Amino acid sequence: MIQSDVAVLIATKGRPRLVADLVQQLHSQTRPPDHIFVVGSHPDDLTPLDRSDSRLTCLLGRKGRAARLNDAIMAADESYRYLVFFDDDFLPSRFWIEQALDLFNSSPDMIGISGQIVAGGADRRGVCPDDAQVIIDVRDGFPIESPSLDPRFGLVGSNLAVRHAAVGDVWFDETLPVGSWLADADFCARIAQRGRVGRAPQIYGVKMNPRLYREAGRRIGLAQILNAAHLARKGSFSYSFTARFMARTIFANALLSFSPESHIDRGGRLLGNLQGLLKLISSPAKAIAREELGVAPDPDQGKSWLAAMPGGSNLGRGGSPNPPLRRPIAF
Repeated sequence: MIQSDVAVLIATKGRPRLVADLVQQLHSQTRPPDHIFVVGSHPDDLTPLDRSDSRLTCLLGRKGRAARLNDAIMAADESYRYLVFFDDDFLPSRFWIEQALDLFNSSPDMIGISGQIVAGGADRRGVCPDDAQVIIDVRDGFPIESPSLDPRFGLVGSNLAVRHAAVGDVWFDETLPVGSWLADADFCARIAQRGRVGRAPQIYGVKMNPRLYREAGRRIGLAQILNAAHLARKGSFSYSFTARFMARTIFANALLSFSPESHIDRGGRLLGNLQGLLKLISSPAKAIAREELGVAPDPDQGKSWLAAMPGGSNLGRGGSPNPPLRRPIAF
């Protein structure tokens, strides 16, 4: 099979403007991708995109972010040497792909690269698209530095490039107890077990993290505990790391609940943390099923309203789902 170099994979839901901005930024890269795959959960997610673009494929995938990311991997099949994953609210430098490829070419043993988030990020107040573009334009105006890899820092899912050959049978975990929280961290951890990875500070972008609605704090709190325990059981996280992660998470939510950020429900997160711990204590050796949690089903989980695809319940190596039996529907 003749392989092209780079495919960019984007899973999206409810952010059509941000996805359109990201696709436009990708076409402006100093080394544009050979193809872009955007997998949405509803036709409205894909409305602003130009589907006549020969380098763009728009797909309706399954519900659940982990499932849509797996649908994107399936759509790319084995036609590309490198897969680049961008969150739909990540705006990369114009040099992101070019510098990532320079690193891969100079280090044949390297299998994964993430860049630096220069503004925004998880649990921080969001950055509006116009401000994000200004930040990128200013940073891109400085002289370009040769990229270097810092192995002290691991991969992050918001901006990630991997050698396709290293992905193998690694898929995003669709069996997490609560939503897809930590699915990125699990995928990155299992990729890191297969070779040299690191973060390149000269490759950067803005994680806008828009607050379109107030978060479901209790649900996130449950995910912080139960999903972390799930990943420890399957070997993605060590038990010592998981214990430290849980302790830091509970402490932070408890401390900040006295003066919470306007965009984060710290009290709800803390309640979910404590309920998650009770679940683990009552059944320490048992995986927690979603239906046991006593919370409303995630509207972004389950069967697709249009393109339900079997395969999510079939587990492959490392507890990761097998690829879907049918491809996502082109839209």
